[in-house]
Amino acid sequence: MGNWEGEGWPAATGVETTSDGAEPLCRDELDTAAADSAAHPLDGPHILGAIYRFGHVVTSDLSAGKQPLYSIRALTEGLRSGWVGADTVAEAADALGPLPSLAGRIEWTALRAVARATAEDRRELLVAFLEVWAASVFADPDADKFPGIRDDAPGWGTADRLKRLVALLREHGPVRHDSAAVQALAAQTGVSRPAAALALSGLIGVAFHSAPLLAAAERKVLGLNVKQVESARFELSRIDDEARLELFAGTLPEDPAELWRPGGMVAVAERLAANWTALFGPKPVLSIETVGRAPDFRSGLTAQQVCGALAEPESCEIFTRDIDCWLVPGARSAAAAYDSVPFPVEAFTQWLSAVGRTVGWAYADLPAGDAVRAGLPEAMRLLRQRLAHPDLILFAGRPAYTTTVDDLAELFGPASYTGPVALEDVTFDDGLSITASRESNNRVYFRPAHYGLDERTAKLHGIICTGGYDLDAVRFLTDPACVDIVDRIASGGLAPEAYECDPRASAPAVVAELADRLELAPDPTALYLQLLAIPQPTDVRVRTWNGWSPAQHKKAVLALVERGLVIQDRRPKAGRGVFLPGSWKTITGRPDAVPIEDWKAEFLAPLDIAPGSSWPFYPLPDLFARARDRVLAEGLQSER
Repeated sequence: MGNWEGEGWPAATGVETTSDGAEPLCRDELDTAAADSAAHPLDGPHILGAIYRFGHVVTSDLSAGKQPLYSIRALTEGLRSGWVGADTVAEAADALGPLPSLAGRIEWTALRAVARATAEDRRELLVAFLEVWAASVFADPDADKFPGIRDDAPGWGTADRLKRLVALLREHGPVRHDSAAVQALAAQTGVSRPAAALALSGLIGVAFHSAPLLAAAERKVLGLNVKQVESARFELSRIDDEARLELFAGTLPEDPAELWRPGGMVAVAERLAANWTALFGPKPVLSIETVGRAPDFRSGLTAQQVCGALAEPESCEIFTRDIDCWLVPGARSAAAAYDSVPFPVEAFTQWLSAVGRTVGWAYADLPAGDAVRAGLPEAMRLLRQRLAHPDLILFAGRPAYTTTVDDLAELFGPASYTGPVALEDVTFDDGLSITASRESNNRVYFRPAHYGLDERTAKLHGIICTGGYDLDAVRFLTDPACVDIVDRIASGGLAPEAYECDPRASAPAVVAELADRLELAPDPTALYLQLLAIPQPTDVRVRTWNGWSPAQHKKAVLALVERGLVIQDRRPKAGRGVFLPGSWKTITGRPDAVPIEDWKAEFLAPLDIAPGSSWPFYPLPDLFARARDRVLAEGLQSER
């Protein structure tokens, strides 16, 4: 293969002719004609790095050789002279790398060059590339007549248009970041606003990048913090190189000057949204309020990441790919650790924990029809498929430090663990639990596929003393109460926009019966049930769940107060001004020290519902029915 990097052309044998009989330039003439490009001051591996690699600092990319600008001009001279044919164009692939794929689809690169959030050193390299590209056969109005060039070239990226774009950039500076364009893209595609902001800067499909992806000044342009940038990057990271080029094709205006005029970027956003829908279909729209109300996942996962994955679980690799795990020797004298493919098992367990923290919140605190709530049953179905994979191994925790190898043998022996990597540890394996012991260090692992099947599960829980977070997550997600809650969501038993915590929507028969017995209207009856059954029914939550204005809420309260069913009081950190009559206490051991009525605490305790929880992890129609039954059986909670 010839050298296309400025060190000489493939050797010519004699004089060739073009198809029309004209004598082409010889090798020496081509070298002379391309000499200017070989001397371009910015030519080098950083040109490809500016286009295809991501991060505030531009890094080298050798996938197109050492002198990509020279290669483009040299190939152009060869094609225009007729000396180079289709076979020779194919031979130039090593020097050109992925650059020919930009023919007819240069919009992505052009947008990055003019976007305000692009760092200036990268912009300088992108502009140098676009100037050379504009003079090449790839931007020729008749580009498709040359052998080896894509049929759809030059597309938007004609020589005149690219030259005008560069001239406008030099005259006016980068295109202004437009929040209206961000909003339009987010609204029409369902991506988050941070993701839309990255997309309109060309930052789509960033699977890998040097840190930071954006420096502080660039983040300020987009109005994003570090966490939002990372969440948005992750949201768009699965888009591959080919899809990225297709997304931006045809998005820039016929006259590049439109980009600098009011509404110019909104039009780009609308065309990008149309391409997005054509390629991927409509994406579930995440409510800003939903993301903002998400619980703390206590991990590196952001609310946007978790909500996005739950709204569209089939697009999240964690939910769709099985993980194969095996034990490996531990560091120094430690007991065995574990390894996995296709990605670290720690990433999977991080999501296990996050989903566990999401179930109760999505069920009780999100309305029917919310994309996250609606997607949760499918996410759980996929997650349970992953847990059923026989080669998945998770860390169960550690036994008490007094536990001996003989103790472990009695519980989990006599069979030992066998895997692809030899271990020095003493191991036992009963199919569910795997123990590894080295010196005085013991670790216990387990296979979720065998969890909950027989008495081995109780033995596993009985031995764990510390570090059982993954075990707790699996127990939670396979618990019947969790299954019931997810099934309730999947049943579609709520009207759109209704909340499960509103008994008028989730348990209308219970409300009707109690209202009849108490001779109350439905609204105060619903509030009464919420005060009886929900641990912390703050005023804000009640109004959200019930769709009430403050005046409607006050009217329901007064109806209950007049009957002596509730009392009005001021209690620290309660978040409400109305309570069940009788004694109450403050929950100790909590930083917020929220109060709860004794009657309610006694009611919730047998159901294992934490008195300080924002919402009960329990099927709410059943919980409201239990509260009704207890009140009617024991007599009304009344001050009279």
